[in-house]
Amino acid sequence: MKPTVRFATLSLGAVTAVAAAAWVWWPQGAVPVSPAAGASSPGASGQVTPAVVPERTTCRFGRGDRLTYGLTVTSHGTQSVPGAGELPLDLALVGALELEVLQASSADAVLVGRLTQLKAKGGSAFDPEGLKAPFLVAVDSGCQLTRFARHQSQGRAAGRSQQALLWEAQFRLESSDAFRMSNGTGVAEGRLAFAGPAELRRTLERYVSRWGQTAAGRTEGALVVRVGRGPWFDLLSSRETQALEGGSVVGTLDLEKLPSLGRPFTTADRDLSAYRWEDLLPLHQDSLVQRPFTRFDAERQQKVANQTPKEALDSFVDRVNRKVGIQSTWPELSAYFEVHPESIRPAVRAYLDGELPDDATGPFFLALSKARTPEALQQLLDLKRDDAGEAMNQVRAMFALVTRQDVGRGLAQEFVADVDHHLARRTQAGDFLARESVLAFSTMAGLQDDPAVSEVATEALRRLLHQGSETTAVQRAALAGVGNAGDPALLDQALVFSQAPDVQTRKDAANAFGRMPVEASEAAELAWLRREQNPFVKNKLYKVIWEQHAALRQGASRALVDQALRDLPLLQSGLARRNIIRLVSKSTVAQAPDVRAALVAQAKFERAHDTSLINEFSAHLTEDEVAEVLR
Repeated sequence: MKPTVRFATLSLGAVTAVAAAAWVWWPQGAVPVSPAAGASSPGASGQVTPAVVPERTTCRFGRGDRLTYGLTVTSHGTQSVPGAGELPLDLALVGALELEVLQASSADAVLVGRLTQLKAKGGSAFDPEGLKAPFLVAVDSGCQLTRFARHQSQGRAAGRSQQALLWEAQFRLESSDAFRMSNGTGVAEGRLAFAGPAELRRTLERYVSRWGQTAAGRTEGALVVRVGRGPWFDLLSSRETQALEGGSVVGTLDLEKLPSLGRPFTTADRDLSAYRWEDLLPLHQDSLVQRPFTRFDAERQQKVANQTPKEALDSFVDRVNRKVGIQSTWPELSAYFEVHPESIRPAVRAYLDGELPDDATGPFFLALSKARTPEALQQLLDLKRDDAGEAMNQVRAMFALVTRQDVGRGLAQEFVADVDHHLARRTQAGDFLARESVLAFSTMAGLQDDPAVSEVATEALRRLLHQGSETTAVQRAALAGVGNAGDPALLDQALVFSQAPDVQTRKDAANAFGRMPVEASEAAELAWLRREQNPFVKNKLYKVIWEQHAALRQGASRALVDQALRDLPLLQSGLARRNIIRLVSKSTVAQAPDVRAALVAQAKFERAHDTSLINEFSAHLTEDEVAEVLR
């Protein structure tokens, strides 16, 4: 299977993730905006300066309008890369953005677009080929991008990269002290102000939440738009700086209106039925599958090339014992396996013979999983298939395999066959491995951006769930597998079990929400929460729903928050209340006055009853709110 390269998101998060071979680019720098929000302000003499009157505050597209922009994306700075030290970044992507209006109304317009003439410069990990599929965007009357649709031929990872690049150009033709936008990094807040009749400026001041695991750091961002006569804009220049632990990266995006390149969109490009509308930005996954070979990998390989097998393992064990963190423990050993694949089998033998410390197990299998060699793949397959060996090593090998880029439909089919194989053994170990095999192929479907793998997993999960009203052990795994795969097509069948009279069966069914897209599952979640009377099932529901939203980096909606706040005083379980507090605190309406008041009231309740949950609120309340609780 040819892997789809995940380029980050073209957004601040991406570049830092290069260490893990994921991509984000970070635009914008600090252009001071004054006065705030375009309001009147005192001049040097103390007199009030009139607010700028913009030439244009709307976008009016006409069907058939064509737009072409020259495109330049850059990222530069320094980054700490596990196993390679601090390395410089100097990356660029240049090309063109072409658009044509397919539908237009007074409210918004739908445009088909494509990125063309793309060239990556400076040793960039950008894959221009992966960005070239057509896409749709919707732009509202205020000129703001509102929706994205990927082409059916485009994988979700590459589609996300397209959306993340475009969403760095978020603005509205208005002045506002509270502008909120999403990009490839997360949800950010800033301000909008007209600096002149035909010039809009946007500042980015902080990220409210982030899709990925990148640690929070200082952010400065600014965007300048030369409005022009329309229908959209003439020039856009964005710059963003993020200072994170181990490095600082500056990213830029420049779009400048050009004459048409003269290549029309085809009838197939204009076929709306060939696209899928979905917000791909929250679907950030840490880079587990798509690992393009970068110069950071070359640096690591060069560093370890002259080591002996004993030196490589001793160095690995030393990092384990020093507890340097897993992301700094495995990369050098994986690089060594790539340079010296003949060392893999003896290293596995040393592990099986107990020559490595217990704490080395996870990083060792991660090094095997990441090693881009047929020998590493074969060794993991041998471990998985060894029924005479330790069952836990078979499981470790399973999950090391699912994240490799050189596996696909064949491995998924083998995992499915393993379910029946292990059940037929009629042993405790066999039953355990059957359940883990279900979790393995469903996890693979969720991680691999491969429709063929998803098809295998969906068919197998349907088969496993089709019988009975109460769950067997394998069906319990299958319900969790539905959540792992995140395929909405499976949700109705899984939720049949939510109506079962048996409490444990209903608790098992809650796992189906797992990594299910929120927009596909929320209605079912709300309906279930409203009818469910058993507190143990409701506790499980809130646990899974919180984990779902956290994994997908999505805030809960107003409707879900309202339901959670109604349930909060009724739940005796401290863990259930903690999950609700986290769900509400990270929701899309977390700053609403009634939500803040509800959180403060709950904190007072926890303090009055001297529960450990009072400590939970330190991460969710402001200093003033904490002071109110402590009065």
